[in-house]
Amino acid sequence: MYTVSIIDQNRFTRHGFRLLLANSSSLIPGNTYAGLKQALQDPDFDNSDIVLVSAKLTGNDITSSIRTITQNHPTILPLVIFSTENGETLIQAIKAGAVGFVERSASTQKLIQTLELICQGGSPITPAIAQKLLDAAYHHIPFTSQEKETLKLIAEGRSYQAAAKIRNCTPIDLFKTIRGIYRKLQQNH
Repeated sequence: MYTVSIIDQNRFTRHGFRLLLANSSSLIPGNTYAGLKQALQDPDFDNSDIVLVSAKLTGNDITSSIRTITQNHPTILPLVIFSTENGETLIQAIKAGAVGFVERSASTQKLIQTLELICQGGSPITPAIAQKLLDAAYHHIPFTSQEKETLKLIAEGRSYQAAAKIRNCTPIDLFKTIRGIYRKLQQNH
């Protein structure tokens, strides 16, 4: 069982995500917070395994929020909640320590799948983010041939299952490769 806390200034969003989490047998809804400061002041925040963090926290940019969480609570895995995909912002959040991201409008099934994937050591990625990582700005990062192939397949719009089949691995192995890509981004920022 994994405890998932939520940081979002919108109380309806916090409540909605909490209700969605109640549909999982492997995830426990944790505390909800209107802001990062409130979360950091709560001693129970340390009981979180994963924290959903809004990309639009008032008074904090997502990069500094993620960095603060990972520096002060290194065992908590931050996952960014976003409304519209801004590739560069999400990449900066990953560099700061985020293990992935999920759309604010995600279905219950998608949210739970993403969180369970995180718990298994994997990370999600979108075709747009994969393409950005293949672009010239990130050529200094020593991605392995498997990592480059994974990014290429996802950037082409292949599903996770299709990419895993082409790579001759399981989907969870593919997601672990993506988590490895994120770690390299964090080390090379």
